[in-house]
Amino acid sequence: ARAFVEEDGSAQVGGVGGVPSERIEALEHTRLVHASQSQGQSPSALQVSVLQQLGINVQSALGENALQAFQDDWVKTFERVPGATIEGSGAEPGQEVTATVEMQKASGRTFTHTQYATADDSGNFELTVPYSTTGYDEFGPENGYTNTSVRATGPYQLSTGLSIDNGTASALTGTVNVTEGQVVGADDTAATVELEETTLGGGSDGGEDGGDATDGSDAGDGSSDGTTGNDTNTTNAVTASDALAVDASARSASASA
Repeated sequence: ARAFVEEDGSAQVGGVGGVPSERIEALEHTRLVHASQSQGQSPSALQVSVLQQLGINVQSALGENALQAFQDDWVKTFERVPGATIEGSGAEPGQEVTATVEMQKASGRTFTHTQYATADDSGNFELTVPYSTTGYDEFGPENGYTNTSVRATGPYQLSTGLSIDNGTASALTGTVNVTEGQVVGADDTAATVELEETTLGGGSDGGEDGGDATDGSDAGDGSSDGTTGNDTNTTNAVTASDALAVDASARSASASA
């Protein structure tokens, strides 16, 4: 198949249209800072039309729904930044760690940015991210920085994914805030997070409250203008969507048995 594609020139192996068949690493030093409220079409609009005709789930294939593809922003402005470092610990050796943050444009529409890292033999991992979650008003045009209108709705959510032990689902999770100063290079310290085990439908095993940020701030308001005094945060409970995934896995295992 690969030899035919190389000779033919118009065919491809895997993927749908311009959408690749394998995961592409997220940009570590480029971020969206402005999006117009005038709408156009996403570059994936053609692929969406093809997928709909084939009866393929657009959300699963492209990571966006059909409405998003046909109502994309007309103009987008990107900025290159040094990026902030997230240093983490508490994962199992060799585990993949996912870090996701939800970003909101001036129009109110949101998107998610996700990075992946693999834990080393000691369970430590490191990520470089281009989006901050706090401290926006401290860096703007008056002191030589960009006034970004694309801001986080909350902290980065980190997880190693679900595992099931004796019928109990759990995951190693954590949250961490990243300041605007860390992203633009004015602060070279790393944001740190330690993953802790959380069980399905419950809080962290590491403490009774299992969810309060250690810096005393409201970690849920990622678009606030203040910076955090301590970038190490505690864990979140496993979400309801994770519960559905576990339930589906259990049904599949029962069927195969």
